[in-house]
Amino acid sequence: IYRETNGAEAPPPIAGGWVFCDKDAGRAEEIARKYIGAYWQSALKHYNFGGDHFAKTKGYEFYGKMAEAMGSVEGVTDFFLNLQVWGTPDQCFEKVLEIRSKIGCDAFTGVFSYGGLPYEDSEKSLRLFASDVMPRLQQLGQKAVA
Repeated sequence: IYRETNGAEAPPPIAGGWVFCDKDAGRAEEIARKYIGAYWQSALKHYNFGGDHFAKTKGYEFYGKMAEAMGSVEGVTDFFLNLQVWGTPDQCFEKVLEIRSKIGCDAFTGVFSYGGLPYEDSEKSLRLFASDVMPRLQQLGQKAVA
């Protein structure tokens, strides 16, 4: 439809994701599980994915099937967490490249404040990503916004 309407190919998509970057891989995982997980839990609660209202609402049947397929909250949280960008700078770089290979994006926008993450941790993560990950992405032609 984009091609028909605009007479050109659609631009690559922009990917976005929750990010926690730390020099210590163990700490990065601990913080990501706690705070990215907390964000996801709040989204599940907000949209009441445990309920059956989506399945009964015209136009939202897909969400009803998604809620049904989710199964355990822990499993869904792990699934969401593994879609996000967290770890050491090298791990974060590789994860953005993995996302890029899957969806063909040429830009990534990071979310660095979420789920009650203390401001100091959010700022430290953002600064580390900006100094150690973003320049490497930019060398590859990947636009990154922190």
